[in-house]
Amino acid sequence: HIPSLSVLDLSENQFSGDIPSILPRLTVFNLSSNHLRGRVPSEFENSAYDRSFLNNAGLCADTPALNLTLCNANSNAQRKSKDSSLSPTLIVVLVVVSILVASLISFMIIKLHRKRKQGFDNSSWKLTSFQRLNF
Repeated sequence: HIPSLSVLDLSENQFSGDIPSILPRLTVFNLSSNHLRGRVPSEFENSAYDRSFLNNAGLCADTPALNLTLCNANSNAQRKSKDSSLSPTLIVVLVVVSILVASLISFMIIKLHRKRKQGFDNSSWKLTSFQRLNF
């Protein structure tokens, strides 16, 4: 740690990744216009740092004071979209499986019915007798 550091401006660089949570207490801290992602550490989630994280599309915060996407709202929206997309998929799969099962049962019933019908119909049989010949 650098205990006497109070101003840190790292804006408009090519930094990427998460913001480290182990930073000294700064009076001015600017990480705007980078490629940062993840959650803003809780020690920076107040109005004193409301312009410190601008233009970092991947960042989120737990409070609206930083004018960033809310982390909890983002995860809830993703969870809801996954849940809602699961339902139509499940319905389609169930319908397809039901149609296949119904088709299989129908096929088996028709085949069994034809087999029974052929078993009792003697008119289509032809009897040919043979005699043994001795030469």
